[in-house]
Amino acid sequence: MKIKNLIPVLLISFLLAVGCNKDLLDVKPVDKFTEANVFTDAKTLEIYVNGCYRGFYTFDKVGWWFPLPLDHFTSPLSDENYAKFDFWGTWTINHNGALDPSNLGCFQWKWAKLYESVKNCNLFMDNVALAKNIDPALVGRYTDEVRFIRAYLYFDLLRYWGGVPIVKTVPSLDKYDVIARNTPDEVVKFIVDELDQILKDPKIPNSLAKCDETYKGRVTTAAVHALKARTLLFSASAIFNPPNDRAKWDKAATAGKAAIDYAEANGHQLVPDYGGIFITPFNMEEIFIRSYRSPSGDLDIWSGLETFYNSPSNGGWTSLCPTQDMVESYETLDGKKITDPTSGYTLDHFWENRDPRLAQSILFDGSQWKGHKIETFVPGGVDSNEAPVGYWNYSITGYFVKKFLKEDVVPGDYDSKRGTPVHNVIFRLAELYLNYAETQIELGNDAEAQKYINLVRARSNMPNITDNGAALKERYRNERKVELFMENHRYHDLRRWDIATSIMNNKPIRGIDIKKAVDGTKTYTIVDRQVIMFPEKYRFVPIPKEEIDRSNKILIQNPGY
Repeated sequence: MKIKNLIPVLLISFLLAVGCNKDLLDVKPVDKFTEANVFTDAKTLEIYVNGCYRGFYTFDKVGWWFPLPLDHFTSPLSDENYAKFDFWGTWTINHNGALDPSNLGCFQWKWAKLYESVKNCNLFMDNVALAKNIDPALVGRYTDEVRFIRAYLYFDLLRYWGGVPIVKTVPSLDKYDVIARNTPDEVVKFIVDELDQILKDPKIPNSLAKCDETYKGRVTTAAVHALKARTLLFSASAIFNPPNDRAKWDKAATAGKAAIDYAEANGHQLVPDYGGIFITPFNMEEIFIRSYRSPSGDLDIWSGLETFYNSPSNGGWTSLCPTQDMVESYETLDGKKITDPTSGYTLDHFWENRDPRLAQSILFDGSQWKGHKIETFVPGGVDSNEAPVGYWNYSITGYFVKKFLKEDVVPGDYDSKRGTPVHNVIFRLAELYLNYAETQIELGNDAEAQKYINLVRARSNMPNITDNGAALKERYRNERKVELFMENHRYHDLRRWDIATSIMNNKPIRGIDIKKAVDGTKTYTIVDRQVIMFPEKYRFVPIPKEEIDRSNKILIQNPGY
């Protein structure tokens, strides 16, 4: 397919995404588009750039139902959640251990979609010089935005596949371009160079606090710093840095501190309410998000989170069930592990005296929610496998997702399309604090690491940590697990630390069973459920077989596949 023939296809999809904006639809007929008139017309150029944002591929329909944040699919691939239903295509991977180049489960289309989006960005870069008669400030802004999007796409490819082919332009020939894989370090360098190019003279707003309502949801300079810091953190991590090269940690530390300083100087701050971060779009903790709402506030699509995550008594399907391991990760209010004999923890009152983020993220037996209590006990609990309504939607672990849900929203069925117009947080300030803290631990600067970990903990009224050395690293990793629950970090963290196999392979998902006696007393038992798989080869996702075949084996498959 020649690139000029690709233009109408791209613009048709972009025009459909624009909605009912009459000004934006007042453009040339879509069957007449060529590179020349797309990139010389201000309206079509805007549509094209807006279409490039779809490259984040943040939301999609799960099954044939509601659109959901696709980043959530990594949660049941880690030790955070159990996927009761295979809406995400994760069972192939962690239930059956059958992930291979011809059986990719939830990764089936990711490679192709990411490279398709890279191609769209490359097409812009190849032709933006044609926009010489359009406001230079606007063209400069668009260029920064598309450059960031392309850098993020390569970061996404890096964290799933490792070294990947770096394609910077659109091929002009009617054939598959055979390009070998670049090394991870080369991919990192490309990403960082792209971001540094933006940072030399940014044409985009500094931050959410420094832009008007119409710009919210788009790339800011604070987001550029955040992506650079995260990329260099991955580059320094064990999976990409086996010899533990200190120079990589130094670079990650410098970028991490720069990202924090820039974000704070431009209005970003931790918001007081942890739970509110995820149901209040464009708060000042969020550095970059993709939202269900358009910049004008009109609804683009509805989220089905209330239906997918709520319990049976609340009209939900309980498609993800938080694990016992996740619940046990939350410390007591005085900062002790529940395994500490001095913590006062008992299973029959597991919810008492716990880190507030537990009750803000997870629902369990006795939780007050939507005007009544969650009941997972048997016999007769309204959210148990004996529920009078929807018993098949009970939680196999005994827990339900609360994070991301608004209590005042009523779930609807998949025809009514009711739900919260929520958003997907890609970067927020707390992550920047934790990223930087990790670099300081690795560099031996324990006091500096403690400072930034404690800033995150203070928001939830958790006591400061004072650990050092290996104990500090352990506490940090647990803090990250708790703070960033279900934000598309845990799966990647376990892999980049190169500990995923030891944590998860051939291990049972655990849950809690609660039996209620006639006199009202309850008995609590920890039980093993589905065994999950995470063999060593899962450190990286396999490249699709058709891509290997089309390259005439020039693309080298990841080890173990």
